[in-house]
Amino acid sequence: MTDTIEDLYELGAMRASWHALAVRWAITPREMAAILPDGGIRNMTPPATTERRMRRMLALDHRLPFYDDADARAWLRTPIPQLGDLAPIDLLERGDAHVRELLRFAEWSFGR
Repeated sequence: MTDTIEDLYELGAMRASWHALAVRWAITPREMAAILPDGGIRNMTPPATTERRMRRMLALDHRLPFYDDADARAWLRTPIPQLGDLAPIDLLERGDAHVRELLRFAEWSFGR
C-alpha cells in the first residue's frame, strides 16, 4: 500500500529494477507467470504478493556473485544437489517459502 508520493516513487524504482532483473535473468513468459502468479507487474501498484516476491528476487540478485549475466542465467537454471536437485528458478516458481529458502542458500553459499 502506498501512502505518499515518496512511496510511489520508491515503488516505481523497485519495479524498474525488477524489470531490469527479469531481462538480465532472461525470464521467459512461462517462468514469469509461475514466479508472479498474482500478476500485476505492469500495474502502478502491483498486488502485495507480487511486490513482495519482486523484492525478494531483487534481494536474491544482490547476493549472487555473478558479474556476467550469462553466468547468472546458467546458475538459475542448473539443478543444485543442496536444493534437492532443483534449479533455483524452480524454487522461485514454487512460492514464498521456497524463495526465502533460496535466499538463505545464496547467503550460505556466497557469503553475501
